[in-house]
Amino acid sequence: MFEDRNRSQRSPKLNNLHQRNINGKVQDSPRISAPQIAADLKADYSIEVTPQTERTVITKSGYNGRAASKKPCINLCNGESASSLQRSI
Repeated sequence: MFEDRNRSQRSPKLNNLHQRNINGKVQDSPRISAPQIAADLKADYSIEVTPQTERTVITKSGYNGRAASKKPCINLCNGESASSLQRSI
């Protein structure tokens, strides 16, 4: 009886343009946070979305929630202090 009815769904808050914008921001700076992206969307497109919606879009596009940590730059100037630091740990 109810199986053949079409169900109306809520229209998505973010269309393809917004999703591409989010993916571009993540690709440019992988360390950007979801609340920062939500604030940027509010400023650019006047769309209010939760950070969880941003995380969902980011996850669906193939990124995970972790960004690589920055490695220290070890050269001749600071190599000696870096090696002594490593030995102390």
